[in-house]
Amino acid sequence: CGEYLSPGCLPLLERMGVLQSLYGVGARPLFGMRVHTAGGQALQARYPPPHHGLAIGRAWLDPILLDVAIKSGAEFLSSFQASDLAWEDGQAVGIRGRDRGHAALLRARLIVGADGRNSVVARRLGAVIRHRWLDKLALVGYVVRAKRADDVGEIFLGRDRYCILNPITPELTNIGLVFNRREFEPTPDLTHSLLQAASALPGLSDRLAHARPIAPARCLGPLAHSATRLTAPGALLIGDAAGFLDPFTGEGIYAALRSAELAVEAATPSLLTNADGVP
Repeated sequence: CGEYLSPGCLPLLERMGVLQSLYGVGARPLFGMRVHTAGGQALQARYPPPHHGLAIGRAWLDPILLDVAIKSGAEFLSSFQASDLAWEDGQAVGIRGRDRGHAALLRARLIVGADGRNSVVARRLGAVIRHRWLDKLALVGYVVRAKRADDVGEIFLGRDRYCILNPITPELTNIGLVFNRREFEPTPDLTHSLLQAASALPGLSDRLAHARPIAPARCLGPLAHSATRLTAPGALLIGDAAGFLDPFTGEGIYAALRSAELAVEAATPSLLTNADGVP
């Protein structure tokens, strides 16, 4: 979602005890969204005070979330690569994968698939289906010297695509172009393709005239998918693993945080009892 956190994320982050840490590393308040239409109109919505969103790079957000998880008792195995579920009598009992080049099995009473749009857990549940008509890709990158607003996120609409500008720092802008996957032509220079296609959208040519990329662009997709089942005995899906539609809504990180919170609330009572149901 272009490293954008909607206002709904902030109470969740406050409950986790990390919101002030995000401000401490430079998270920028965003007070609304501005949508530029293909016809040259600008539509702006301001969040009602005191609500606001945040712009923060994942390079800052993710380590803070990982740190609070570890301090809360989580064990982080950075070398483990998941590849399959382990089943016994029709119930998921663990994750199979490789750890430092060796086959490994991690057993657990509950497997939570929080592994994104290419979720191993969702695929092994046989739950992933592509969206019937929304088939999108995204090119994303970072630029400096783009002309953009400092206190709102901006979306520029084309006929069948759109571009998002999100102000990460006073100089750094996250730029993301979302378009139909069938129109993607692989190229050795994705960064040039991103800026060229974005500059062709109404209202963006002048904004990006002096923009300078500072990192290679990345391609993400296909984006739209859904899960036909969110749970199985011993397993459940949250966040993008459970389904994803379109980054236009800006609710991707909120959906991840809120579905995780709901999963904890639902699973904790069972996990605090033994197999016979005794606390």
